[in-house]
Amino acid sequence: MSASRFRNDIQGLRALAVGAVVLNHALPQAAPGGYVGVDVFFVISGFLISRIIAADIENERFSIVDFYRKRVRRIFPALLVVLLATLAAGYFMLTPAAYRELAMTAMAASFFVSNFAFYSLTGYFDGAAEFKPLLHLWSLAVEEQFYIFFPPFLMLFWRRISRAKSVMLLVAAGMASLLVAELLLLKAPSAAYYMLPPRAVELLIGVLIGIGGIPPLKSQALRDWTSVLGLAMMIASITVFSPTTPFPGVRSLLPCLGAGLLIHAGTGGAETWGGRLLSLTPLTYIGAISYSLYLWHWPILVYLRTALDADLPIAWAGAAILAALALASLTYHLVERPVLSRRADRFRFLWIGGAQIALVTALCGFVMIAQGIPGRYSPEARKLIAGSEDINPRRDTCHYGGEAPPPPYGRTCAFGSEDRAPDVAVWGDSHGAELAPYLGERAGSMRRSVRELTSSACPPAQGFASPEHTHCGEFNEMALTSLAADAQIRTVILVANGQIYKNREQLERGMQKSVEGLLAAGKSVIVVMQTPLMAFDVASKAALMTRYGLDANGLGESSSHAYAEARAYDRFVSGLGRQPGVAVYDPKPALCDKAVCHAYSRASGVLYFNPRHLSLAGVGVAFRLLADKLYAGAQHRPAPVVNSSRPAAMDSAPDLGPVLPPKG
Repeated sequence: MSASRFRNDIQGLRALAVGAVVLNHALPQAAPGGYVGVDVFFVISGFLISRIIAADIENERFSIVDFYRKRVRRIFPALLVVLLATLAAGYFMLTPAAYRELAMTAMAASFFVSNFAFYSLTGYFDGAAEFKPLLHLWSLAVEEQFYIFFPPFLMLFWRRISRAKSVMLLVAAGMASLLVAELLLLKAPSAAYYMLPPRAVELLIGVLIGIGGIPPLKSQALRDWTSVLGLAMMIASITVFSPTTPFPGVRSLLPCLGAGLLIHAGTGGAETWGGRLLSLTPLTYIGAISYSLYLWHWPILVYLRTALDADLPIAWAGAAILAALALASLTYHLVERPVLSRRADRFRFLWIGGAQIALVTALCGFVMIAQGIPGRYSPEARKLIAGSEDINPRRDTCHYGGEAPPPPYGRTCAFGSEDRAPDVAVWGDSHGAELAPYLGERAGSMRRSVRELTSSACPPAQGFASPEHTHCGEFNEMALTSLAADAQIRTVILVANGQIYKNREQLERGMQKSVEGLLAAGKSVIVVMQTPLMAFDVASKAALMTRYGLDANGLGESSSHAYAEARAYDRFVSGLGRQPGVAVYDPKPALCDKAVCHAYSRASGVLYFNPRHLSLAGVGVAFRLLADKLYAGAQHRPAPVVNSSRPAAMDSAPDLGPVLPPKG
């Protein structure tokens, strides 16, 4: 078995893979399924590495130490450059908490365990993925973890059992990996995404081809058409798949088998139609710099989004791609090629790799111990940063995460006067978690209290199914049954981040059932319209603007965009409000003027503790009018963000009077 022949078609396949990933990250609409490029890389890697290892084993020259020395030579130098550059940029761009997290993930990346690190950061309030500068390195960790287990396996079995039995073992491992992926997609989608076992099948597809486990194609015509089919399967995945496609699992077979078919069609020195197309000089060059391009593109996009907006304008996205290409080319010619020109067995790459890990660990350890070096920011900016912690102080105990059976009604939280049973309840997803304590503070001055019934990603809709929060249905059933039976509760406020849920029919049907159940129990119902969502981390951006002398007062989302995004859900809520006993409350008039739905105001500070959730200060602004109607005479501090120049649609406040409980 020869492992020496260079293949331009595989270099071009690398270009296709990295191009798909970069487009998907920079311009998602241009390549909605471009994330499958990572899976294509796994197939390529499995093929190339297994071919080299098998050939060395057959020629009795394979060495585990030499294998890892070559991996260090290939992986470490460019990675070190990007890690140091990303840490340097983060010093100027990130808040202390974000910088500390960056240091932690950089350290994890240097030990190739970043998939575990990012899996641990996938909680509902851990921050959006598009603001984590090293998120893309999870795939590098998966690949290197595979190469901890695979070489010893091949050494153990390749020469001791028949090739056919080795192939059967690898096929069985691939089928087990696929089964694990499908099971995890149902129970723990984040684990399916980040962990090696559900991804191993993708590497094993390449391995089976690399070790000659697939019979060769006997005719040129068959090889040509196989290569075209493989190319078509990958392009179909890139264009047809979307962020909502359940992935990986069975669906990953489409791009991975496509890559495998194209690679297999070109084995044995055969040129194919698909291979010739991928062997064009521009593609082979991009393939050559693909590793550095993959490393650079994501931090550039993250820092641009931090400075500008989560949804980059096309011009900025294009500029980011060009910058990544330029840096990748420089890194390839000035770092990768000079290092690769040295023979791995004559250069102490393992020692150098260890030194690089030690350097990154020391730098990151300092940043982590220093808590992200908050002294980089002025006291005023640090006060804005604290807005990210302006949340329900009892969120950990009062807001249900959905990972286990819900608590009984008697153990849910009440806010306000401790000696009075709640007469108002907030029932909803996480958008109600800050509303309950705010209303409770207002209620307390009137010797009243408010009950909180909130659950992450679980709108107050009977029968609503949440794939990541499997107890959502159980929680909502408990909430409706218990609220209906609680004679002290007179008013129930239903609140949800309605515009984000994809299953509109299930959401609307379920909320209608919840309203009907509450009305049948004699409750008054207030349904809250959509709160504007931001496309960036508000506290971080406000602090960054303040740090560099910019005015954060206009920070926010376009009013026209916010209203357009909310239109479908708001129309549904308005329909609910036409039923007797149901009122509607719209928080947008207090947050939006004609131009901007504000995320920050001079009077109240940071209004969102993360892109999707109002802070306690923001709730005080957005829901002041609702609290006034519920608790007339109660003292309150917050003032509206806007007092004039509202769009006509915002001018009239909702009439909540008829459905409110008696005062006192």
